[in-house]
Amino acid sequence: MRRSLFILFGFCLFACMTSGFGLMIAKHRRIPIISHGGGVAGWTAESAYYPDQRCSVIVLTNAMPPASDLTPQPIARAIANRILEDEFKSVPPPQVDNTIQPKTFPEYIGKYNYSDVQAVMEITVEKDRIFATISGQPPMEILPMAKDQFFWKDVDAEVSFSRNEKGEITSALHSQNGMTIFAPKIAEGIALSEKELDAFVGRYQYGPAIMTCTREGKQLFAQVAGQPKLPIFAVAENTFVWKAVQAKVEFVKDENGEVASARHTKTVRRSTHQD
Repeated sequence: MRRSLFILFGFCLFACMTSGFGLMIAKHRRIPIISHGGGVAGWTAESAYYPDQRCSVIVLTNAMPPASDLTPQPIARAIANRILEDEFKSVPPPQVDNTIQPKTFPEYIGKYNYSDVQAVMEITVEKDRIFATISGQPPMEILPMAKDQFFWKDVDAEVSFSRNEKGEITSALHSQNGMTIFAPKIAEGIALSEKELDAFVGRYQYGPAIMTCTREGKQLFAQVAGQPKLPIFAVAENTFVWKAVQAKVEFVKDENGEVASARHTKTVRRSTHQD
């Protein structure tokens, strides 16, 4: 039987859902959830659908930003906790996969950028144990539940790691309370000489905007018209990343070995070098 919820809670809540693009697929206390949230000036909203239980919760507020205790997403999860209480209790806890060897744990060592919540998760290994430390929190042990998938020993949360075609860890996907955070791995920087950095100095056409690259000492900076000037850091001979935002720029050289263009992975635009 389809279950719905109609209730007033601070502002208003409704139980219905329409489909669309941009939906987040995750788990809330290990139950699949499809959700999407957002807002514009004057209102915010959250839509959550639990397909196995055929249950929907939608929260609408008439404020942007909402009061801290009336943010739509946690309200929606709290309501689901109440109406799906029996289902949540029936879900078995995650199990440790003993086939995952501790010798693989060092592959995950590094820092992961939780830019959505302005935090960083650092993965460390001590002997045969692996730990996750999120900004402002103590280290907490995580346990393997499958290849590249872990759960927190003392918190109801999970994290899965993604690899590139070379098998290298590139990002983490943190799921907790029905919310999912994508966290790219922070690349280790490499040192380039001032002469090597000078090759990237110049102006690059980004559609209607211009990106200007300058050097100050051994630090390269990039500034897109109308945006602040920010440092960028070399992670490969021709590739740099921003640490303040999730973006990367790859400088492309011509047949003479001179920088001719730049490819920005955030905007997915190709630019042309102007000098």
